[in-house]
Amino acid sequence: MSWARRHRFVSPQARRPTTHRMGRLGLRTGLVVLIILLVAGIVATMRVKRPMTQPQPATAATAQASPQIPELDTSEMEPRVRQAIRQARAAVIAQPDSADVWAHFGKVLDAHDLRRRAALCYQEALALKPDDFRLTYF
Repeated sequence: MSWARRHRFVSPQARRPTTHRMGRLGLRTGLVVLIILLVAGIVATMRVKRPMTQPQPATAATAQASPQIPELDTSEMEPRVRQAIRQARAAVIAQPDSADVWAHFGKVLDAHDLRRRAALCYQEALALKPDDFRLTYF
């Protein structure tokens, strides 16, 4: 038996050319995944960057109508939460024309997962003070 057979010697011409580790199929798959991620990123960016809507100016009919102060059932809440909500609501009753008081009431409600009622408070605050840019972020 010859030395070449024992060591399975293959001539350099007979060797297969080595390809890149990724290969053609891997390159195509990588490009497809990259395109999908790019499209998903664009869609996510478009969803996050919603155009800001300008608040409607208060008309004479809405300015004269007294705002509805949300009624809440706080019987099942903890005493400190109940007290905070009652204090914020009392402040709104005392000063219904103050945007800052309405915004504070909204923050208290929002902090305790009462989001729908908090949104109403934020809307009222924005209607009272449309120039306050901070109110658009609530």
